[in-house]
Amino acid sequence: MNSDEWKGFVDKIKDTVESNPDLDEANTKSRIINPLLKKLGWDPLEGDVRAEYPVKFATRTSHVDYALMVEGSPAVFVEAKALRSDINSGHAKQLIDYGRHKGVNWCVLTNGKELRVYNSAWLDPEEESTQEALVEALGVDEFVDNLDIIEKISKESITSGKTGQAFERIKQTNDTIDNLENNRQEIEENIEGLLDSYVCELVKDKVSQATSHFIKGLIDELSEYPQTITPQPEPDTDDKQKLERPEIDIDLPMMSRSQLKEKYEEGTVMVTPSSPETVDEETGLPSGVGFFKEYSAWGFVRIGATRDIDYLALYVTSPESAVKYFGKVEDIVDPRDPKSPVKEHIEKKEQIVDSWNLEEGKKVAVLEKDSLVELTDPIEGTVPLQSFWYTSFERFVKAEVTGDLRS
Repeated sequence: MNSDEWKGFVDKIKDTVESNPDLDEANTKSRIINPLLKKLGWDPLEGDVRAEYPVKFATRTSHVDYALMVEGSPAVFVEAKALRSDINSGHAKQLIDYGRHKGVNWCVLTNGKELRVYNSAWLDPEEESTQEALVEALGVDEFVDNLDIIEKISKESITSGKTGQAFERIKQTNDTIDNLENNRQEIEENIEGLLDSYVCELVKDKVSQATSHFIKGLIDELSEYPQTITPQPEPDTDDKQKLERPEIDIDLPMMSRSQLKEKYEEGTVMVTPSSPETVDEETGLPSGVGFFKEYSAWGFVRIGATRDIDYLALYVTSPESAVKYFGKVEDIVDPRDPKSPVKEHIEKKEQIVDSWNLEEGKKVAVLEKDSLVELTDPIEGTVPLQSFWYTSFERFVKAEVTGDLRS
């Protein structure tokens, strides 16, 4: 989106907000929210926007103001409030409940002058506060300087899978900032303890001040980190050969899902989304489908200790938008475990990308030798996956579209 064009559009929203502070919900929708959705590529004439989308619960049916549709299924829920009213955690909780119930991760709450983006999958159902699910909150005065965040709820970003990658980076950055702030005293004491034997008594106060300054500077730097953009540094001449790697092209055995049924028994299938790329442009290392093929494994995912996973299937995002690959899980291991096929991959990435850190608790699902196949009858992606799903093997082999995996 052109930045000058976007600034002009936002200026019109500001004028509307300032000159009509008492707008009701209907007029807020027509004068601010509908144009904003259209600006982000969601065209109601193309069927991208469904108003008053029904969300059926056991004993009642509620409605969310907008469902933004991708290939006939909701990918984003938007709840609109009147410009004259404030939005609160109660509105957010209700919207997140809608998203969780329908398997829609991205939820946007707005009154025209404020916009909050949530990920329903990030919130513990038992948690009353919605702060854990909050991706970003912006006032209208911040719209221009945060175009990169606003664009992540555009149709192009949602369908390409860029949104999930960018907002996961935001979550990890914010979690790191919270950890540093909440444990600041302990961290400072640990650093000072490590330095104790190297520091003379008369300068310990100075070291303590420097340690405190270092932690504050780290928090400040992370707060300004361009969270929605993956840094793409220009490689040094000596590094260019290292980064120039051919696309990964590995031919896999072809198998239908009816053949899988003859070969395997009932169990749990984890279906996980992946970009169609095979090599990461920044590092030259296998990525997306290329990672899956190269290592016969998938990572890095957080898997509950009590969750048994028998099979792994890969949903390839737009433009393919289909579940295309399948394999039998042999083990769930720590990424740095000697048995992990991606241990060397991690070490190489850490050497190339200084800012990359493997999040604690993430695992790697390793497939049985020669079990990875490409499906001759992929499952069409009418409901795009934004995070991994669990389904039964029986449902997997019978599914015609991705929506069938969760029905």
